[in-house]
Amino acid sequence: MSPKSASAMPSPRIFLIYKGRGINSWHEDIQSGFRQLGCEVKASSLRSNHLIERISQVRTKTRLLENDAVCRRIAASLREFGPDLILVLNFPGLPEQAHSMFREATDGRTPIVGWLCDRFDRFPPALRPLFDGVYNFDTAASDLLMDIYQGTSCKLRILPLAANPDKYRYAPIHARSRIAALAFAGNCTPSRNEIFERYRKIGGGLETFGPHSTSWLRPWRNRRLSSDALSRIYKKYLVSLNVLQEGNTVHGLNLRAFEIPCAGGLGTYPDVPQLAECFIPGEEILVYHSLEELKSLVEEMIADPEKAQAISEAGHRRVMNEHTFAHRAVTIISDWLPKHSVGMLSALK
Repeated sequence: MSPKSASAMPSPRIFLIYKGRGINSWHEDIQSGFRQLGCEVKASSLRSNHLIERISQVRTKTRLLENDAVCRRIAASLREFGPDLILVLNFPGLPEQAHSMFREATDGRTPIVGWLCDRFDRFPPALRPLFDGVYNFDTAASDLLMDIYQGTSCKLRILPLAANPDKYRYAPIHARSRIAALAFAGNCTPSRNEIFERYRKIGGGLETFGPHSTSWLRPWRNRRLSSDALSRIYKKYLVSLNVLQEGNTVHGLNLRAFEIPCAGGLGTYPDVPQLAECFIPGEEILVYHSLEELKSLVEEMIADPEKAQAISEAGHRRVMNEHTFAHRAVTIISDWLPKHSVGMLSALK
């Protein structure tokens, strides 16, 4: 039974506002999650994509939500689409002018909600605490958000990131058939490369893939990786390394934490406060407190591929049962459009 027939309600209409396409395309994953539930979705980028918007950006030295020309375009789309919910990605608040335009373009009662997926440690001066709700993926920012929204009716909630199974497709490749090594696939930033070198200095073997991986003997490894390429690496190597990106994640889990097991790989993660809320350490994911411990865990998995297989399978089940973007969409709809949420969660199973 489809979500629409189960609820006997019109499909909820979700309007998504995002900064623009970067290395991560999680705005596409969120759209996919809502559409899987039968929602109608329209997405609009805040990047200046018309001449008048670019002129406004240069003339007023404003961009994104502060550029009135961009906000007028979005307001026109809101007026035409008539959403039940507006979801704004990666902003802790709204400029007053943008908020006023969006309210005026809808019925005035349409919830405007934010969802943060990057580290947030200061409130930009151009923004105001005007969201009806804010989802945040990392508890490190919780106190600051509570201070900012104190005295308002805004609903604050922790909402972890997730995986898109359509992008990180599962394949049942047994651990015995994988390359018995540790691999990292992603953007090899300076802080990450420093960690990689420290790991190698203690005798740990590590293969790296992605931009700035500094593999001069294998230059093809330095290219930007598609989700398909990432999935293949996660399944090809016995263990996939995950490290925190400096300035991005503190207490929470990044996208890779969910994408590795989604594809069927065996993931690792540093011990952070929110980890046990999403995975069972040692049973669904490998958790390390030091690089020395990480090295020991990798050696243990190489020596015992059956245990590695059991952990990777358990991690995959956990993601598919609780941590897809469709699950996050169910949470958001239940919070803001509860009459539309009937039957949605069961439709995912």
